[in-house]
Amino acid sequence: MFNRNLIVVILFGACLIVATIGTKSEKLKRKNGESSSSDEIYEIFYDKDVNSTKMVEYRIQDIPFSKFDDAVNLMAEYYNKLEPMTESLDIGTTEKEDDKVCWRSLINYNLSVCCLKIGRDGSEELVGVNLLYVQTPNNESLEEIKPDMADVFDFDVFSTYNVDYYLSSDGILVHPDYRGRKIGEKMLRAREAICRKHDIEVTSSVFTSDSSNIIAERAGFKHIDVAVSWNEFRRKYPKSRFAAIKDSFITRRTLKFKLSDKKLKSSSFRK
Repeated sequence: MFNRNLIVVILFGACLIVATIGTKSEKLKRKNGESSSSDEIYEIFYDKDVNSTKMVEYRIQDIPFSKFDDAVNLMAEYYNKLEPMTESLDIGTTEKEDDKVCWRSLINYNLSVCCLKIGRDGSEELVGVNLLYVQTPNNESLEEIKPDMADVFDFDVFSTYNVDYYLSSDGILVHPDYRGRKIGEKMLRAREAICRKHDIEVTSSVFTSDSSNIIAERAGFKHIDVAVSWNEFRRKYPKSRFAAIKDSFITRRTLKFKLSDKKLKSSSFRK
């Protein structure tokens, strides 16, 4: 679907696997136009508003249906500019529209989270988003991973952690005006509650920038399955389009939670 380097297909190509996810988690998917009374709030905290010393309420929660378009638009406006690997690529208009279709499809599966700022008048502004999906062997890319990224993206989460599926991410983003409030860290911390709610034992993601690795570490993603130094990458692959990335490391980090055997056996994601 995307006319891109394969690494981006793997990082951001969850739209290629939506149909397969549907066979495992159709019960999570909302019908078009359907709101949900079960949107869970994972954390409420207070911090400064933009350009103000006044404290306002922020909520880390499931993305409400009324904010689906806002989540897609926030990703479309900032993600490809701020994530170092996609920033290195020449992404055309058609591919950007494909991204929006992909992101909207993922949100429909009711796994993703957001941060809402609650105004004094009760208004809600979406200022952060983490797009999540369930990875299974059936929805992994069948294409060969390019050698320069194989160490990170060839890592076998399934056999390493003895699982048939795990929670992964298609991107995490905080609006630039709202950085410095630990919103990204708090959205990552919500992964445990999401995994427990849906009986998912493992969550694993790739973190490509210094900032994402810092918040991952603070959020509890301390176990690093594999790390690749961008300096070493530039030395080894000087002609790669990713050689211009100035960050320190790209890592794969995984968290595993203890769930009861009964919960695991009853999970809708089991084969």
